[in-house]
Amino acid sequence: TLRLYYPAGTYTVQAIVRGNEGSDVTLTAGTSTASVTLTGMAADSPSTVTTDGVVEQSVDVANNGWQKVQTTFTTTENGPLVIHLTSDASTWQVGTVTLLKDADTQNGDKYQTTATTKVTETSVDVTDLIRFSFYGRGVNKNALVIASAGQAAAALPCNAVVDGQCSQLVLTDGAYDFAAPTDFTAESVTYDRSIAADKKVTVCLPFDVTAEEMASAGITAYEMDRVSPEGSFHFSPVNEMSANTPYIVVLSEESAPFASLSSKSISVTPDEIAKNIDGIQFTGTMKRMVLNSGDGAVYYGYKDGTFVKVGKNVGLNPFRAYIKSNRELGNAVKVMFDVSAIQNVTNEQKAATNTIYSIDGRIVSRDGKASNINKGIYIQNGKKMVVK
Repeated sequence: TLRLYYPAGTYTVQAIVRGNEGSDVTLTAGTSTASVTLTGMAADSPSTVTTDGVVEQSVDVANNGWQKVQTTFTTTENGPLVIHLTSDASTWQVGTVTLLKDADTQNGDKYQTTATTKVTETSVDVTDLIRFSFYGRGVNKNALVIASAGQAAAALPCNAVVDGQCSQLVLTDGAYDFAAPTDFTAESVTYDRSIAADKKVTVCLPFDVTAEEMASAGITAYEMDRVSPEGSFHFSPVNEMSANTPYIVVLSEESAPFASLSSKSISVTPDEIAKNIDGIQFTGTMKRMVLNSGDGAVYYGYKDGTFVKVGKNVGLNPFRAYIKSNRELGNAVKVMFDVSAIQNVTNEQKAATNTIYSIDGRIVSRDGKASNINKGIYIQNGKKMVVK
């Protein structure tokens, strides 16, 4: 318990805590209360601090169970502000307790503590804000934070864009919108969506996927190229996947195929991502959609080899695709996949997998031979290799 004397105003109190998994910590400031459930204290315990934010110069170990709990309290009179931290954990620790006045006001030199309060807020530019204590990406796990070098926000372990560079772009599958407001390069990219083997699904990503990466992950991707005279949608395989382009993909083995990529260029997210064929749009989305057929537009969602007509209030998560038509196409439209072209694509991908890359993504050996390259660490077939 802390009992402090402060002038009237609005105060944000933050505590960084960890302890026994499943236990709760409750923070009380004045009459305001907030709680957090602990995840453990082991090195691999999930942490909202190191995944979604940063505590300036106090916590710097990744995935170690540290959790942020925060509440705001307004007092109308000068006097004591009483802060309590309690827990039902048998063992728990407190990393820091921080008290800020008038936080999150977005005014000049005020303290900023949280980027987003809704999953639809996709980015925030904090380059003009001077001071931070704790800076977190907030509710939207896919939000980007545009920061200046030296700011606390620039030290976020992921999704911080500083001078056009992002050390780690982490995209979480679910109802978290994504939109890049500016071009940038991500040194590493993780998108955690898991896809079952031999199950075709729609995908639309904000970055390219090379032939080497597709072959390494066992990905076959198809793009829509025409509507047949019988009315079915025709899809053909591609050698590579382009950014901001909708595809249907299938994996040879169950995996999260986009979970470990490197050196990706991200461009400003376009307002519309669609391939239009005679009034039928195969449309990709980076945001959560709620589809409703009617008013001149009929929507179709992909399921098991068929695009099925959508009725009312059907949800679709980001990084997926759907059909938007200017006319009725029936309750279901069959999808035809051009399997005759797959062998040629697969052969090209297999040939490409021998290529050796430097850590920064440069090709150092196209034939896969390491005899003529310098000692060091390289990437081949999506895996690290050491040349001694």
